[in-house]
Amino acid sequence: MIKYPLYFQAVTSSASGIDRNWSSSASDLQSIECAIPQEFGGPGQGYSPEDLMIMAVINCFVATFKVFAQKSSLEFLQIQAKGILEINRTSIGTVGITSLKLDVNLQGASDTLKAKTILEETRKNCLMGNALKITVDYSLSTS
Repeated sequence: MIKYPLYFQAVTSSASGIDRNWSSSASDLQSIECAIPQEFGGPGQGYSPEDLMIMAVINCFVATFKVFAQKSSLEFLQIQAKGILEINRTSIGTVGITSLKLDVNLQGASDTLKAKTILEETRKNCLMGNALKITVDYSLSTS
């Protein structure tokens, strides 16, 4: 049984200048190199906040699905998720995340009907997807 609340911690620090990368880490895991993306005038060459946002959503979906599948005794060969995060001007003229699309494909499920139900439950319960102010557009399939 999971005991709530849960806490996760991350740290980062950076020197001045948009052309300088920085490191960020969570828990006691290896740090990752971060950078301002070229699209925003930075050098790229590292994970941007936008990269980390889309990675958080797709990895949350996969993790949630795996937990639900395990608890439901659903076997599968592989789950693949691809995400596309769009940043654009909003209806009020500010820049923001305007859409996020997830394309999820589940391969080799032991029970296709159960798999579709679990995919839908995962969509409803994905913490990162639910934390966003925009609607996440999901495409869920099994093969």
